[in-house]
Amino acid sequence: MNSLNKPKLKAMQDGTYDALMTEFEFKDIGKLSAFEHLEICCKALKKVDNYMKRIESEGVDSKYKLLFSFNKKTQVVSYLKSFTVTHHDFSNLVFLGETIGYSQSLDVVEVIPPDFLPRKRPKIAWIEDDGSVDWEGVTDLTPSEIKRLINQRKRMHIHMFEKEGEWHCFYFTIKDIKGEHHYVEHVHFISHLWGIAKEEVIANLKSREHGSAAVHVKYIDADRKIEK
Repeated sequence: MNSLNKPKLKAMQDGTYDALMTEFEFKDIGKLSAFEHLEICCKALKKVDNYMKRIESEGVDSKYKLLFSFNKKTQVVSYLKSFTVTHHDFSNLVFLGETIGYSQSLDVVEVIPPDFLPRKRPKIAWIEDDGSVDWEGVTDLTPSEIKRLINQRKRMHIHMFEKEGEWHCFYFTIKDIKGEHHYVEHVHFISHLWGIAKEEVIANLKSREHGSAAVHVKYIDADRKIEK
């Protein structure tokens, strides 16, 4: 593999974090042993290493180059109607965005329902197969409140691609890409062409405002479907 510069190292860190968080979301984290935690970390790191070897030979899919080249919002909205983001090609974009002139950043935001912010929340909590809840750590929440917290909290992944004053943003929660929100697997897209400041978009996402102006884009994780 070619030598890694700072942007590539940052991309690897972001990709590893995304892989880890996705693995933990898909597993019952409350029941994992220390060995299982380590195993997941190793798998995530191996996954990222394999990504780097693969994507350096593939490059960024031309559909993203075209998406970023439009200069009117109407063009973007029309193009995205038949656009599909796959785990495979989005990984390429994240890791190699710099090769097409874009800096990439990832902001992962844990969004807690406002009424839970002043409460003493458990360190870890999960829902059992029978629908009951269990947790570790001291809390002043009732079991029903813990279940509501689990179901209502969001971990928002905000991927920003920027170049010379323009920016393009894909964002999603794990529930979005699993199809548990709006019943279809999707991500969200918004850019500078919407006429909204980047800082305002990020602030809204951090305050649980999902950004109704953004466009829903079809998402497919073929690798995970195969694993299932």
